[in-house]
Amino acid sequence: MSYHHGSLRKDLIERAAEVIASDGIEKLSLRALARDLGVSHSAPARHFKDKATLIKALAQDSFGVLIAELDAATERAGSDPMARYNAIGKALVHFALDRPAYFRAMSHPDVRDGSDKELVDMYAAYMSRLLDAAKAAQAVGWLPGKTPEFAVLYSTAAANGISQLLTNTMDKSLLAGIDPGALGDEVIDLVVAPQSTPSISNTGDAS
Repeated sequence: MSYHHGSLRKDLIERAAEVIASDGIEKLSLRALARDLGVSHSAPARHFKDKATLIKALAQDSFGVLIAELDAATERAGSDPMARYNAIGKALVHFALDRPAYFRAMSHPDVRDGSDKELVDMYAAYMSRLLDAAKAAQAVGWLPGKTPEFAVLYSTAAANGISQLLTNTMDKSLLAGIDPGALGDEVIDLVVAPQSTPSISNTGDAS
């Protein structure tokens, strides 16, 4: 397979995302990616010195996509602060469902070690959006008496937690008869809009 200048880097990242989504991040290998793409085993080293560098590049792409989706979700939600923060939570869950490889890459220890300035800046941009939206929601009565930092931790714990469960293949038995996206939305509604009533229907008998 021949590549135009600059194409191999993009193709490596895209193939890495496919491998992570299907087999998990532990199965990722530069040598295997080179084999999949039909290039020499040393070719990936021109762009990524090791697996960690590749995962960080994927995480950079992931944060870029996530931030764009959060901005779009808040814009669609209108001017109500609660609706906007609720939309952010749901956008995060659906991002994880639609792009599990991106979600996993963003949580990888090599990404969270703080050594990559671009990743640090992108994470700061992401957190800034959450804090600003949480403050606005608190200003209209959500979580009175709590700090914005607590509000973000509280809500993102729910969003990230349900996202982890929904994208973990080992937990599929828990989802029998349940629409994952609807369940994720319901969790966010319970956290960010506590007045909502659970409406997820399960075909199993819980009695």
